[in-house]
Amino acid sequence: MTVKQPLIITVDGPAGSGKSTVSRILARKLGLPYLNSGAIYRAVTLAVIDAGVSFDDRPRVAEVISRFSLRSVEEADRTRFFIGDREVTDRLKDPDITAQVYRIADESGYRKLLVDLQRRSVQRHGVVAEGRDMGTVIFPDASIKFYLDAPAEERARRQHLELVSRGVPSRYEEVLLKLKERDHRDLSRTDAPLLAAPDAVRLNSGGLTIDEVVGRFLDHIQKQCGSP
Repeated sequence: MTVKQPLIITVDGPAGSGKSTVSRILARKLGLPYLNSGAIYRAVTLAVIDAGVSFDDRPRVAEVISRFSLRSVEEADRTRFFIGDREVTDRLKDPDITAQVYRIADESGYRKLLVDLQRRSVQRHGVVAEGRDMGTVIFPDASIKFYLDAPAEERARRQHLELVSRGVPSRYEEVLLKLKERDHRDLSRTDAPLLAAPDAVRLNSGGLTIDEVVGRFLDHIQKQCGSP
């Protein structure tokens, strides 16, 4: 599909809704860059941990963020992430990072430092940006906005299967509990809470395949942007 550029498409939603996979495929089909904001927050969390810095030490965390650089490489079935020359793709999904990413994501001062980093990803080619506040805060004037959701039990099942496939010990019940805790934090934080933009197209991915979700998104984009 060929689209007029720049085209900014946002895909927001809670953890495990499928937004990362859908957004990556969507970006590839549209020939647009892909922005995974979750990977940015996770990578910053990892960088702070590796630097031995306390999340409460705002000046030092700000220093880590100022030096931060995350590089991504697109492959056929996934996106690989690098901090410097070190690949951190699998590390970003480890339970200890998941458990502490809120220390960056829920702190308004840290979020503000990362706003420009995310907005700079938009060049003349546009972007497909996924996260929790892409359509409400980062790109409020986006061309097209989506909000992808799914029942908590379904999202936890997906996350549990992913952990098991990577050989990470986990229990479904524990994954579900932590996911609900993350949902509560995302929905209730004062700065940039998780919510659907008023003009977002909402879709529940429960019971749908990835291809079906991508197909519905592409149909909507086609209607908005004209025939390919």
